[in-house]
Amino acid sequence: VKMVVVAIVTTSSLPVKDIDHPLLSKACEEQGIKLELVPWDAHDEQGSLTINMACANYPVAIVRSTWNYQDHETLFRLWLDKMSATSCILLNPPDIIAANIHKSYLLEFEKAGIPIVPSHFSSQGQAVSIQKVAHTQGWQSIVIKPAVSAGSSNTYCFHLPTDADKAQTCADRLSKTHDYVLQRYMPDVKTGGERSYTVIDGVITHSVKRVPTFEGDEVVMVKQPAKQSPQEIEFVNNVIAAHPQASQLAYARVDMIKHEATQVWCLSELELIEPYLHLQASPKAAAAFASKIKQCC
Repeated sequence: VKMVVVAIVTTSSLPVKDIDHPLLSKACEEQGIKLELVPWDAHDEQGSLTINMACANYPVAIVRSTWNYQDHETLFRLWLDKMSATSCILLNPPDIIAANIHKSYLLEFEKAGIPIVPSHFSSQGQAVSIQKVAHTQGWQSIVIKPAVSAGSSNTYCFHLPTDADKAQTCADRLSKTHDYVLQRYMPDVKTGGERSYTVIDGVITHSVKRVPTFEGDEVVMVKQPAKQSPQEIEFVNNVIAAHPQASQLAYARVDMIKHEATQVWCLSELELIEPYLHLQASPKAAAAFASKIKQCC
């Protein structure tokens, strides 16, 4: 039987298989699909980073470990743009990924009636009084992170008024190079934990409970399978349905946290680019993802 060869999009600087890879690879093999790691980027003769269009030679390419895109946003957007002009089916589609890069997409969900973690966005170079914003919003503790970021890189937590000077210094520093977002710190992150729901082709496969980390934390992020309440499931389905191209989402991870005062679930992230899907927590999730890939071949 001839195997269909599909690209797993990674990066040249870090050509690693993410922890989901072995499970996805095995599930794909069972459906006659072979996965090959292909970087989105390359280094030119001068050593500068440039785009690599090798993925265009595959029938399907799945974005999985492009873990440097946030440091090369313009280049990554150019790659997405060029990929959209090829016959290769990119999962998720290029326009969906492009719209998910800057965290201000959260405001679109808020407009659509989805509660989000209370957020205030600031543009690069904009002078903002952190104390003033926090006071106006009634936030005692805050999180500051770049509007284009991945993982806990450059994500900081401050308690006001004690850390007011530190918070301002941090915001001023970030502002030199990034748009950034100021968010209300959600205490339930440590008590109840954040929930991460994996959704494959519009269907929830499983969820895990996580305790997020901040820059400089020594702790490893805790992930354990979580029981799903009807309220959580309804919230996740509402988030997916609120996406303007919901039917085109091959995979998604919905990260959410409960507001301790109102007990309402709030969207912290809708990850559509390269999220860990925690496939180790659910054998059927990898099979569902492989089926979706096969459907696109």
